[in-house]
Amino acid sequence: MIRKAIMMFGIAFLVFAITVLAYAINWVYNRSKYWEKKGIKCLPALPIFGNCLPVVLERKTVGEVIQDIYNAFPDEPVIGYYEFMTPRLLIRDNDLVQKVLVRDFGHFVDHGFEVDEKKNPLDDQLFMMTGNKWRAFR
Repeated sequence: MIRKAIMMFGIAFLVFAITVLAYAINWVYNRSKYWEKKGIKCLPALPIFGNCLPVVLERKTVGEVIQDIYNAFPDEPVIGYYEFMTPRLLIRDNDLVQKVLVRDFGHFVDHGFEVDEKKNPLDDQLFMMTGNKWRAFR
């Protein structure tokens, strides 16, 4: 009787583990197709690493990776890329940059950087600020 219960528990655990694994694989796959679903061109990205594997392997700097992404589609106004699992948008068109930074600045208050002015006082600048503090200085 106990042996049968252990076997049932093992089967239930196996089914649960397979379900969680399948969900994780599906989530990673869907996340890696974010820009494709939106119709925005992007370089092929690796699951988990996105377009940042050369940075992790120390073969390129972040700036070189962004430059490669920028140069990949010279005729596109916007290019999608992945910073690990996070989809990011690179805007190439000057009119769109002006629209985002000037006309629609109220919608884009956070720049994606983690800032702690207490640990690093040099981060207390306009390009690193977020939220209401950024709005006030802007």
